[in-house]
Amino acid sequence: MGTVRYLEIAEELRRAILSGAYPVGGRLPSESDLAARWSASRGTVRQAVATLAAEGLIGSSQGARRIVLRHERRHSFGELNSFAQWADGVGHEVRSRF
Repeated sequence: MGTVRYLEIAEELRRAILSGAYPVGGRLPSESDLAARWSASRGTVRQAVATLAAEGLIGSSQGARRIVLRHERRHSFGELNSFAQWADGVGHEVRSRF
């Protein structure tokens, strides 16, 4: 259930960012506040936030809350070329099978 839940939270946060509810340069609520909002664990929220960071929508400096970087999704050529790198970056185990 946690895996699906973090994707749902990421999608809701993504929609809020893309709609401008969180302005560029603005801070997202703390992990604790987001966890309370969605009745989720902080680990689940952390996965959702990591997904948005991998998309380049948000960033952070050490010890600071996440900051909105842009209102549109951007992917570098390298990100488009390597789904495995993206999946690993958001906490999925990457395997191949023949």
